[in-house]
Amino acid sequence: MKKRPFRVAFLADNLYIHYCHEVWAGVYASARDAKIELLTILGGSLNNPNYYLADRNFIYDRIRIEDLDGIIVNSGSVGNYSTEQQLLDYFTRFAPLPLVNIGLKLDNYHSVIVDNKIGMKELVNHFIQVHGYRRIGFIRGPEGSFDAEVRFDAYKEALQENNIEIDYSLVSPGNFEKSSGIKAVSFYLDYRRTLPDAIVAANDDMAIAAMTEFSMRGVSIPIGGFDNNLSSLSYYPPLTTVQQPIFQLGKQALEIMNGLLIGDKPPMLTTFKTSIVIRRSCGCFYESNQSGMSSVNEITNADDMTLTELLNTGFPSISNSLHNPDWAEELVSAMKIVMENHLYLDFLKKIELLIIESLENHINIADWFNCFSFLFKKLASGSKDNDYDFILEFKTRIFAFIGNKGVIHEISKRNILDDESNYFQFMSNSLITTFELQDLEQIFSTELPKFRIKYFYLLLMDQKEPDKLHLLYYLNRYLDISFSKSVFDFKNVFSEVLFRNLDHKHSIIMPLYYQNQKQGLIISDTGTMDGNFYENLLTQI
Repeated sequence: MKKRPFRVAFLADNLYIHYCHEVWAGVYASARDAKIELLTILGGSLNNPNYYLADRNFIYDRIRIEDLDGIIVNSGSVGNYSTEQQLLDYFTRFAPLPLVNIGLKLDNYHSVIVDNKIGMKELVNHFIQVHGYRRIGFIRGPEGSFDAEVRFDAYKEALQENNIEIDYSLVSPGNFEKSSGIKAVSFYLDYRRTLPDAIVAANDDMAIAAMTEFSMRGVSIPIGGFDNNLSSLSYYPPLTTVQQPIFQLGKQALEIMNGLLIGDKPPMLTTFKTSIVIRRSCGCFYESNQSGMSSVNEITNADDMTLTELLNTGFPSISNSLHNPDWAEELVSAMKIVMENHLYLDFLKKIELLIIESLENHINIADWFNCFSFLFKKLASGSKDNDYDFILEFKTRIFAFIGNKGVIHEISKRNILDDESNYFQFMSNSLITTFELQDLEQIFSTELPKFRIKYFYLLLMDQKEPDKLHLLYYLNRYLDISFSKSVFDFKNVFSEVLFRNLDHKHSIIMPLYYQNQKQGLIISDTGTMDGNFYENLLTQI
């Protein structure tokens, strides 16, 4: 009998908020590389005050630890409305499975976190010390959320350290969602009837939503965010924000879990740094070239380090995005060969592989520009006079090459998303006007494969016996399977439907619910990496 791979459940609130999606993408990428089966369970936030969203939690209660080898929890979203003790109490149900926790430090659990305080204080200090803003408003995240509270505390500390009294009338409630950014505008203009000098939001989604709403009401105000998501760069004016390596949080969490499963002893706590990314929404007329990297010039012992060590230390985002731990050493060696022979075509082929791999792992292309700017600066300082013209030619070719790869990658991503958006629009319109099961089956069978989904199961609860699930529809393009029954015990549904096939490698499990009614669940293959697709599909069904 074929031995199954390790099977890990990833518990998440949703996939449509940027933070949640990027953490999931990191977990998924690492699971795929490690050949670990991943079950992404979208059960919402625990203790959510919105009862209609709290109903998603029922899917967590159906997890059987005997089906799994480990649990990873995105506590940064699942724990938005929970205290540390509530989470600790909740996690006991998963014992004795190893559990890795993302987003906050919890005693006795392996945790992967970011240092929220450094980046947020740096952002508020920039607003105060560079621009002279004094009355700075703040749009909070959910009260009780670890990330939200640390960012709020950092905001208050930065004000106090600059001898500015905290004015709580300038602090707007929020919940990390775009809707609370819109509500914050009403809070300032309609309720408080006062406009701060500037506003800092606890995440980018709220900041961008607030900027949009202010603009629609004819108000211009400096705003900063936190996350550095894709929208922060594409919005105008581009958002000054704080970079946190969200993708790397998920990737590292799965790597820690893999280590635990094979008997390693990874550290109990892993912390990633945050840093400010200066764009124009704060009032600056220039943009920094930072994208989460540590400035090489800030390394205190730089004079005592080799060029390879400087690259590894100064560009952690590149190091974290590549499988090869010796990338820096090999890059430096290859550049030395180029300088000796004045030939760089083989070098371009080599870095092409590195750039593509890192872009697939969600690195910012600016990090490669920064890396080579640093390398060429070092080359120029130690080169001979007759090397100058070649270095200039080499640098021009490298920068054009990097830019080209970045553009191709972005166009490819956008083309895929555009195609999928059109497919989903068609499927959505069809679902809205469909009332017969036979028509529903036809839509799923025709449209889901366009999103690279190879298996899909729709199960409904028996309203008289909630512990029973009826298999309403299934698609499986791996093999021709049939079920000897159409009704399953809820506690056995994963083992009898999902785990019967070893080709079910990466699954997404979503609860069906409406208002306060639990209606069933959806089990889907991970096809498209557009998290909005799964949430929208859930809503339409």
